[in-house]
Amino acid sequence: MQHTLKHQKTITNIIRKLQQVIHKFRYANKLLSTCTMNEQYYSLAYPHLIGAISIWGTDNPNSTRLQPLIRTQKKLIRLIKNVPPRTHTRPLMIELDILGVTDLYILRVCTQMHQYIYQRKQVNRPEHNHNYVSTAQMHEYPTRHSKKLHYYIPNRRENPKHAMQHYTRQYTAIWNAIPLEIRETHTIEIFKTRLKKYLLEKQKQKEIEQA
Repeated sequence: MQHTLKHQKTITNIIRKLQQVIHKFRYANKLLSTCTMNEQYYSLAYPHLIGAISIWGTDNPNSTRLQPLIRTQKKLIRLIKNVPPRTHTRPLMIELDILGVTDLYILRVCTQMHQYIYQRKQVNRPEHNHNYVSTAQMHEYPTRHSKKLHYYIPNRRENPKHAMQHYTRQYTAIWNAIPLEIRETHTIEIFKTRLKKYLLEKQKQKEIEQA
């Protein structure tokens, strides 16, 4: 991490690693099927995309620092399908069930947060410092938000009433934005499957709206 607490160097380093994968894909896609290329994506590229993404990532698709990485992921998607360089990638991602960088961030943040909300005994894991406060804990009487199970505070307030660590506040806002029926899922595997399906549906809806 840079001394300014920015993450441009981290993202640059990730892109450098992905360039090696791109070089391999340029040759592999002439010999391998799309299905096999997709498997190679999850084997070779995906770990670099999700590594510590809950720290350096963001759910803002217009973030300046993310644009080079988003373009790099698009190159990988085109190589998987072996299509021309300027091919629109969103339909390809929908076809391949691949999430974009910002949706990967949402998936990983919510997956990380899930284990703290539905706490299970961790083996050989350090204690976490996340402290999520639900609205139900703050109000003795029912309010619009406290009636929603697993709705946490604060959202993206400039001056929150209760001081929170930066990432805890950021993760809380993302958690509150996903549908209630997904937040209520206790089993982590089912939770991840439902959340990924929801994010893929959002990608598909964006494509329909922009078509």
